[in-house]
Amino acid sequence: MTQFNKLTLASTDALPNVIVSELSHWGLMTATGEQRLSYLQGQLTCDLVGLEDQQTTWGGHCDPKGKLWSTFQVAKKGSSFYFIMRKDALAVTLPELKKYAVFSKVELTDASAFCNLYGIAGEQAEQWLNKTFAITLGEEAVTHLPNGFVMRLIGETPRFLVLLQKSDASLQQISQHLAEAATDDGSFWDALDILAAAPIVSAAMSSVQIPQAFNLQAYDGVSFTKGCYTGQETVARAKYRGTNKRAMAILSGVTASEVNSGDSIELQLGENWRSSGKVNLSYRYSDGVQLISSVLPNNLETDSVFKITDNESTLAFMPLPYSLVEVD
Repeated sequence: MTQFNKLTLASTDALPNVIVSELSHWGLMTATGEQRLSYLQGQLTCDLVGLEDQQTTWGGHCDPKGKLWSTFQVAKKGSSFYFIMRKDALAVTLPELKKYAVFSKVELTDASAFCNLYGIAGEQAEQWLNKTFAITLGEEAVTHLPNGFVMRLIGETPRFLVLLQKSDASLQQISQHLAEAATDDGSFWDALDILAAAPIVSAAMSSVQIPQAFNLQAYDGVSFTKGCYTGQETVARAKYRGTNKRAMAILSGVTASEVNSGDSIELQLGENWRSSGKVNLSYRYSDGVQLISSVLPNNLETDSVFKITDNESTLAFMPLPYSLVEVD
């Protein structure tokens, strides 16, 4: 069996042509049943009506106050929806969704134990996938396989999510060309998510901020036209009245030690420091440079200086890979 160890890279290193990450910290929730669509439409931020088998969308699940419990990417095949999210998010969101599912003909299941998830990244990632699965990936966001699917992700670095049914045959399939790739235990996938400013909610940030604070709208994960869902009133007010004052940001800099999700971030104001947010996701390169995603005030100067509380550090903004200017 292939051992997926931490990929060791310095912040100045070029990315390998192909990286295969074992995403053991990610999971799968499935939704089936004749009322699955109507039920989910009333619970989630995204619009699932019209979603085709070759499409995917980001989405979120809010509490009644409009604060995000979790975010996910969803795919569809036939009469089933497949929600891919981090396992810590799944542990929060599934019980909340099940509370009201008893009144509808819908079955929500944690199917993580029945599948393996992999992240494939790099300039040669698509070619590696074509060779590994004997397919030709097109422009479709989702390509279905006999034992799973390949999902094309948004971002500057070519990235794909691969979901496979858990079996010896699937393991053999993903392993056959691993010698031609750099392997990773999933920690570097977090770095790529940070650099993509993906709207992922860590466990430490669950039920803390609204979807726009995680830039979920920039990934088309919030529908403002589909009608009511849990937390919708707060989310709509933030858009139409401009009440949201925070946004997902990327920070980078040298830290004395490892930074963890939930650590406090302070903003320099002259000779003083003020608490400004919490670490959402983090990744530390081998040369001590730390990547961080965090929800911060959206009116800060681009040359602002930050530090991690009780961790000698100097952090600065990195540019987002997308615009937060909304086009009506």
